[in-house]
Amino acid sequence: AMDLALYANTHNALFKQIFYTLIGAAGAYCFYRLGYRRLLELSPYALGVLCVLLLLVFVPGIGMKVNGARRWISIAKFSLQPSEFVKFVGPIYLIYRLSKIDGPIEFKVFLRLAAVLAIPMVLIVLEPNNGTAGVFGCVLAVVCFLADVPWRFWFVPLVVCGVLGATLALQ
Repeated sequence: AMDLALYANTHNALFKQIFYTLIGAAGAYCFYRLGYRRLLELSPYALGVLCVLLLLVFVPGIGMKVNGARRWISIAKFSLQPSEFVKFVGPIYLIYRLSKIDGPIEFKVFLRLAAVLAIPMVLIVLEPNNGTAGVFGCVLAVVCFLADVPWRFWFVPLVVCGVLGATLALQ
């Protein structure tokens, strides 16, 4: 961070990090006050908003292209990478939906959940941001494992996505 800030004021990097720390602490406090149950209830809406933001990444003038990838939304002097938030909201959404199911999960129900979560996954891959897509997929697999979703529902699709992702990354 210091190397990048040497073009400006010497303390620029320090002030920037303090500012981001304060924003992070304020956000953490808000989530604490919100409570995990309310956070779970809001997750479908948050996932919808993030999908819209992931689409905005591709809009010229809003989405910012860096090193050949469109991953950032730039508004004024602030930039935001929506895919980073999807890594948290996606699993929270999956936990919320799985917690609403009484008894063992049916394959049709799992397919609907997978289809909803495939939307942000596809948008992240199109940016391209294969690393984030891989982390997102692995975290979803861990949630499925911990929630006792039958492995035959999620393991084969995870392997197929992993092979496809590795193939695309090597090209």
